[in-house]
Amino acid sequence: MRVTQKRLDSLVSRIDTAARELGIMPDGVESVLENGSRYYGRAFRLYSTPSGKYQCNRHPAFDGSSGYLGMTKPEAEQSLSCIAEALWAVARARRESLVS
Repeated sequence: MRVTQKRLDSLVSRIDTAARELGIMPDGVESVLENGSRYYGRAFRLYSTPSGKYQCNRHPAFDGSSGYLGMTKPEAEQSLSCIAEALWAVARARRESLVS
């Protein structure tokens, strides 16, 4: 199956929503996917940036500062999927602990 930009954008949106639910994404800041190209040596990266500005800051879902996701769309999809699943697992566990 071919990975599309729409799929990558959807995963970034899921990460952004989960990060907001967990309270690690400040208001007025959004998740931004920098598109890569293996032909031009640019990697896919995930950043956070103030809304309406172009400023690459470390995304709260990353330990490191580079935001590196991979050089190809399939690599980026796999990285984004893992991040989204981990954030939503933490969000579910938090909700369950609040209920009980």
